[in-house]
Amino acid sequence: MARLTDVIERFIKEMLDEQTEVELKRNELATFFDCAPSQINYVLTSRFTFENGYLTQSKRGGGGYIRIVRLQDDKNYEFLLYLAEEKLAEPVSEKYALKIVESLVQRGLVSEHESALLSLLLQDDTLGIPSEEVRDLLRQRMLKKIITQLLNIK
Repeated sequence: MARLTDVIERFIKEMLDEQTEVELKRNELATFFDCAPSQINYVLTSRFTFENGYLTQSKRGGGGYIRIVRLQDDKNYEFLLYLAEEKLAEPVSEKYALKIVESLVQRGLVSEHESALLSLLLQDDTLGIPSEEVRDLLRQRMLKKIITQLLNIK
């Protein structure tokens, strides 16, 4: 049985398959799925992020809504630039690095095979450095080089 978060994610993605932008009401969605609005928030903040190729905007209040926009492939350059300048400005954990690699696959910027190799190289045990701080810094530098190379190819 699929987890509720997966079901909500799939529901929203199916809507986005038909159009590149959707507006949803958090409470209506929570009622539809018989869950707390915080569950909807969790799905939005963890699955519909810029790194995953989405722009999520929220307007609170009586007429409030959530707008989710799927970024188009022609936005790959801006996406890569954003990663290089904003998201890779600090050391990067293994978990976050693997999310970035997955987002590169989802956008068609690297193949599944390349993703598997990159993921292997970015893992803690592959780096083999005892210091978490040094590992995260090295991972950040590696990802920045990869993103810079993809920017040069684009």
